[in-house]
Amino acid sequence: MFKIIVACIFFINIYANDILQEQIDTENKTITILCFYTTWCPACKKSIELLNEIDKNLHTKVKVIGIDLDDGIKRKNYIESLDIRFKVINQNLLQARRYGVKDSVPVILIVGEHRTIVKRFYELPNRKYFFALIQRLSSGYLENGTLPVQERIDLWKKSRD
Repeated sequence: MFKIIVACIFFINIYANDILQEQIDTENKTITILCFYTTWCPACKKSIELLNEIDKNLHTKVKVIGIDLDDGIKRKNYIESLDIRFKVINQNLLQARRYGVKDSVPVILIVGEHRTIVKRFYELPNRKYFFALIQRLSSGYLENGTLPVQERIDLWKKSRD
């Protein structure tokens, strides 16, 4: 039981001394999507197409960052061939493991406004569900579609006046 609790706490926040932290802090967007991928993975290619679409349609609300786990030569050709529009950085697997990336990719993390990981996908998410989730989160709702607790309390108090 203790090991599970420690693991959960370990992965909650984005690390302070990390290149991803710098990327997340550069813009004041509500949500950041991190996608860990490799150039040889077919599911990664589909996830990049999905994220390109999100970046195109929701670029004012959402920041998308791709994290390539391959070397630089393959990455440059891959970015050009897929017309990747979002920011791409390179990390090795050891660095990516801090975010829960193990032996399979793609791994997609949705980081909320307080730099906490809101949702993890260890496979390509359903397009309709993913877009709905991003819309809810960027509108200030929780993953399940409800308002955060404090906002619900404020609405309740306002209705009691």
